[in-house]
Amino acid sequence: MKRDAGFRYAGLAALMMMAFVGSAAQGDPAYYDGYSYSTLPPPPAMPMEENYPPPPALPDAGYDQSYYPPITSLDQAPPIPDDPVPEFGDGSYDYVPPPMPVVSVYLQPALVQPPPIAIPWAPPPMLVEVPPPMPFYGAVWTGGYWAWQGQWIWAAGQWMAPPMAGYAWTQPYYENRNGLVVFIPGFWRAPGVVFMPPPVAAVVPVVRIAPGVIVGPRPIGPNGCFVPAPPGSRLGLIVSAPIGTAPAVVVGAPPIIRAGMRVGFAGGGRMRITAPAGVVESGRPVSIFAPAEARLAAAQHPFVRMMAPRPTLRTPMRGFSLHGGAPRLPPARLVRPQVRRPAWLQRAPQQPMGGSSGVGNVPPSQRFPPQRFGSEGVPRPRMQPGGVPQAPAARVPEQRRFVAPPHAIPHSGAPRPVARPPERGGGYSGGAERRP
Repeated sequence: MKRDAGFRYAGLAALMMMAFVGSAAQGDPAYYDGYSYSTLPPPPAMPMEENYPPPPALPDAGYDQSYYPPITSLDQAPPIPDDPVPEFGDGSYDYVPPPMPVVSVYLQPALVQPPPIAIPWAPPPMLVEVPPPMPFYGAVWTGGYWAWQGQWIWAAGQWMAPPMAGYAWTQPYYENRNGLVVFIPGFWRAPGVVFMPPPVAAVVPVVRIAPGVIVGPRPIGPNGCFVPAPPGSRLGLIVSAPIGTAPAVVVGAPPIIRAGMRVGFAGGGRMRITAPAGVVESGRPVSIFAPAEARLAAAQHPFVRMMAPRPTLRTPMRGFSLHGGAPRLPPARLVRPQVRRPAWLQRAPQQPMGGSSGVGNVPPSQRFPPQRFGSEGVPRPRMQPGGVPQAPAARVPEQRRFVAPPHAIPHSGAPRPVARPPERGGGYSGGAERRP
């Protein structure tokens, strides 16, 4: 009992000593700064927009920027020599894009996210590559996009099985960053791994141009993620799209001749493609839907058929490496476009190409529609403006005349006697009166 009471007194004395030391520390000028809750200074003012420090300067690009043609406006494509831009709104469908040399190879996708690279010019417009039937359940359609192998090459599409269970295919990544294309090729993503685009402050190495490579125009469009333009579009144009969009989504869209087309999510496994007036070749606004899945989007019917050539080498190539040098590529093949004409123009009658009437000089959009004919082959009269439509006249049935078959006509010129019909009682009456 005495021992427990001693412990209690010792603890109480320790508490009293601690309270005394704390009060002494509060009274010490070294611990007291003269401020209380009522005398605290006000918080600093929020910085205004003009007070923000300027952003840091971009790192050295590592190449001669004067070698590439500068872009004066992001809203207008630079003119291409010997290829005039058609007028808007004239209904003309005679625009045919020039042929394009294409190098087509198979690529071996990586199993981790490849490092990003910066390319000084935009990828060409998309090509058309219709996927064959799925060879087995669980196959994934990979490829069918523009990749970098010392130059822009076509990574041919193919059906592949995931390398391991749970792996998912990641679409290629294109980003316009101040006139440079930040590119990451498609790869297999492990379970639980999320694709991370390169940060804005990250230093992305710029590729060096190999000798003999023709340099194209820089990307023309807003900064951010994009996909290449639809088939048959002008070089350098890009289409803004969310991250993870399959490039084949724009295969069924009309070709563009100015920047302004966008791709967005529409729900239900679909993407919505929009463009204001004056962006596409016909000059009309665009608002269409496209499948979000790559294998379905690649099977769309295009406006301009620029078929991707099949690779000559069956062996897949490894991805591009900055330290490995330019790979050895097969020779390019020329791809010629095929323009799809509108349905109403396909049904129009073919007019003579020459003559005194001058019909061959009239454009197809200004010709008259085909004239409809009646059952007798006579053109139906056109109703005058302000007239009242009249009911067609009733047809009078014609009386048919009996024509004897050829075998019933006698060979000689003498008339053939006609047999009398038999009587009801049988035989002939012979002129005698029939009894009742």
